[in-house]
Amino acid sequence: MNQLARTSDIEIGIIAARFDGLVPIKNTHLPNEKDHVVVNATHNSLLLSKSVSDLIARFLKHGAFEGSPMSLDADMKCKFG
Repeated sequence: MNQLARTSDIEIGIIAARFDGLVPIKNTHLPNEKDHVVVNATHNSLLLSKSVSDLIARFLKHGAFEGSPMSLDADMKCKFG
């Protein structure tokens, strides 16, 4: 089983893909995660998504993905509820 080293001195935000055929959502959590969001995407589409890059920028700037819960619409645009 692959594991990440425990890190307590950095803020970790996790973006998981709802339709990921490789990594189940339940395996995307870390004990010390600061924020976690699930987007309507596949494993590979995470890398190319403008909305995901916006989420990353938001986390780096604010330390959170802001607004909860959050989902992406059919066009993968961020929506906060």
